[in-house]
Amino acid sequence: MRLLNPNELGIYDMGGNMSEWVQDWYGHYSKKPQKNPKVANKSETGKILRGGCFGNLPEYNKPGCRSVSNPNFKSQYIGFRLAE
Repeated sequence: MRLLNPNELGIYDMGGNMSEWVQDWYGHYSKKPQKNPKVANKSETGKILRGGCFGNLPEYNKPGCRSVSNPNFKSQYIGFRLAE
């Protein structure tokens, strides 16, 4: 739709569409490596969601926003991205 300016890679409309599931289980950053931190063990708290969605306040609509949810939770505001 190109309603806003593109990001630094020249891609339009990437932010604020929906929060995305990531592979990792939730863990505190302070206990993890800083480069590509991964949590392999299932936690009691749930899996990580990245970014915000069209239903969030603007301050949550950025890739650095990190939240946690039960992996069985379903919502029109949550999706995933296929990556290699």
